[in-house]
Amino acid sequence: MGKKIRILGWDGADPDLAAAWMADGLLPNLQRLTAGGGYCGPLGGVTPPVTFPAWTTCVTGVTPGRHGIIDFTVIPPGTRRLHFVTGANRRAPAVWETLSAAGARCAVLGVPATWPAAPLNGVMIAGFDSPLGGGITPSHVYPETLLPLARHWRYADTDEHFTGRPGWHHRFAEHLLARLEDKLAVALQILDMEPWDFFMCVLGEADAASHHFWRFMDARSPRYCRDDSLATVILRAYQRLDAFLGEVMRRSDGDTVIMVVSDHGFTGAGIHQASLNRYLEECGWLSRRRHPAAGVKQMLLRAVPATSRARLARQFPRLFGGLEARARMGGIDWSRTRAWSEELSYFPSARLNLAGRDPDGIVPPEKYRETVMELAALLEAWEPVRRAVPRWECFDMPGQEFAPDLIIEPAAVNGYPWGFCRRQAGPSTRILDQDSYAGGREQGFNGVHRNPAFFAANVSCGAAAPSLTDITPTVLGLFGLPAEGLDGSDLLAAGKKSFPSRSNKGLFPESAKVHRRLTPREEAELEDRLRRMGYLD
Repeated sequence: MGKKIRILGWDGADPDLAAAWMADGLLPNLQRLTAGGGYCGPLGGVTPPVTFPAWTTCVTGVTPGRHGIIDFTVIPPGTRRLHFVTGANRRAPAVWETLSAAGARCAVLGVPATWPAAPLNGVMIAGFDSPLGGGITPSHVYPETLLPLARHWRYADTDEHFTGRPGWHHRFAEHLLARLEDKLAVALQILDMEPWDFFMCVLGEADAASHHFWRFMDARSPRYCRDDSLATVILRAYQRLDAFLGEVMRRSDGDTVIMVVSDHGFTGAGIHQASLNRYLEECGWLSRRRHPAAGVKQMLLRAVPATSRARLARQFPRLFGGLEARARMGGIDWSRTRAWSEELSYFPSARLNLAGRDPDGIVPPEKYRETVMELAALLEAWEPVRRAVPRWECFDMPGQEFAPDLIIEPAAVNGYPWGFCRRQAGPSTRILDQDSYAGGREQGFNGVHRNPAFFAANVSCGAAAPSLTDITPTVLGLFGLPAEGLDGSDLLAAGKKSFPSRSNKGLFPESAKVHRRLTPREEAELEDRLRRMGYLD
């Protein structure tokens, strides 16, 4: 039947941290995995290093422009609305769909941007992108018979409900690691169900730990805070993932290919912050008008406890679900604005107000590229920006139509990147006060994403610089399946074996394809969820 494959996704695992802890003997199973000539090192990511597009690139073998998952949200052309992205927006087949069609038995757990769970030749627990919050429902799993076991798979409940309260870091650390234990127990039970041809499990706890505990680990960080009990939280998360790797290795024979993959790395956040819209306003590219949306949103966030917002979102979905869109766009005078930014801290970018594409657009379409380059030069002359990259250099079509016109790479101060935030008044740059260093719910993070990602495997790698796009072609190559038309390549120079095809009759009836938009209620709940996790301001 060919080789069996195990992919363990360590969301947010950083190659420098992994290398240092391996050298210190703190990740013995990762060391053992690669000791026989396997690869261990950096993995090329996506631009910018955002969870949804990165994991979708990993499991499709194509870039975000081709698979269409650019971010958590998109602004449909011709609108000033936000749509929240789910697995139904993916425009390229996932690797387990191709394998299922060839008859391979697949188990897929926790991969971001896979909700709602779609039929496959095996089992699935969808990733954290469900709008239904921490509770598991039938839409999270395939088949529904998996539901009783899947109820023990915990989503980001601690990220949402514990952060922000006095002394929350200590409580959060214990809950985070307890949540990981619950998920690992479920994963091992599913791994032991049958000899899966393909098993993939993504765990997000290293990412969550790095977001919230970096300042306690990194003594060079400008946000550093000494707390010996919190300094090892990130390491403890890595070590528990390493122990799970050991369990997978113990259950595998010599022909099983095991990969450890992350979607991006990590670094500490700086203390310098910038507001793109304030800078564009200072430079005459953006004009504001009086609009209550941002003030109403902030008042609501302060007044309503996080645990109550989901209930309000269900009762008033259209009102609640549009708050984020109105906060990003409601205070802008479009008749006098050439460019603007959504001011997302994890995805700094800028958009033109383009006539023919955007409501009330004023930039002539024939001057699109000229204006993009003019704006890029303006931004690159500003201290917080290292590079402003036109979207046509980052994204292929068709996904390019949903991308911002300029993607911004932050500059760094002493090795720590500028942060980007939303501000309605005051100067366009500032230095954070110490009370804000920790971050937390609705305050950003003290650890932030960066490239490269991380990759380790028990087989040698034929490429000098492997990339996320290479993972799916490598898997398909191991099963003897074609990978034409993908953006990556097979990382293994030899050892390919054919995978005998079995009939897939009945695996994918027409009703199996899940294509639907979120309801207003689901969009409102998902918006609130992403805000409580810290991805929206």
